[in-house]
Amino acid sequence: MAIISLLSCFSSVSFDSDRNCYAARIPDFDLDFYLELDHCEDRDTFMREAIDFCRQIADWRERATSLAVSKLLPLKNDVWIDEDNLPLSADEFRDSIRLTSIHLYHDGLITCYFDDGDLFWGHVIVVSGNTAGGPQEAEIAG
Repeated sequence: MAIISLLSCFSSVSFDSDRNCYAARIPDFDLDFYLELDHCEDRDTFMREAIDFCRQIADWRERATSLAVSKLLPLKNDVWIDEDNLPLSADEFRDSIRLTSIHLYHDGLITCYFDDGDLFWGHVIVVSGNTAGGPQEAEIAG
């Protein structure tokens, strides 16, 4: 029953048996959503938690974006800036990045991946946290 409620949040859902996860598309937010099931012993509870999380995606997107701006804007302006460019404002940084996917794990961990808008020359922005404490870390990867 929980999976049927979860399916209503998305435009399409598929199960990736190689990765042991559900992959879904959330068109309202133009992003991919993954429910990572490795080592998950209670899938019914996890699905209910996933439904609760889906109701908070807009809030999570905003909080994850804000954390990325606050943690990575100084890095951009201090280290990753060309000599010919002026430092970016927080609004310019925010407007340049785009959340592309969210991964929710059975233990409550969440990883958000952002396109960096070429602020860090094509690296990925990764924001991680958990359902209890929200977004907590932001870094560049790749």
